[in-house]
Amino acid sequence: MTTTPKQEPKDVRYNTNQKELLTQILTILNVTEDTPRMPVTLTDSQRTAITALDPQIHKYYKCSTWSYYKSKPLKDPIMSLLKSILKYHNITTELTKDSTGQYYKLDNVNM
Repeated sequence: MTTTPKQEPKDVRYNTNQKELLTQILTILNVTEDTPRMPVTLTDSQRTAITALDPQIHKYYKCSTWSYYKSKPLKDPIMSLLKSILKYHNITTELTKDSTGQYYKLDNVNM
């Protein structure tokens, strides 16, 4: 009797792809290690670019429990998706305000 080898979990199998995708997303958002901040309001081009990554995100991440992929309506689905990806990579977000306006301060950004 032959046994089928167990498939590796996505976090192991696609680790490199996940890191590359995170770097792409952070680049779209203009986030660097020197400026670890994400805008509260995304531009249309940022939204379009992130939406275009949806098939890759769905393929490389175990995301069935993320709010973005559930059927309930969300106030800002793209921001929900971004926060889920950041949380997956242990990047924390904190809503902050300064003289330039509101933004999300990101901690633990390693590019």
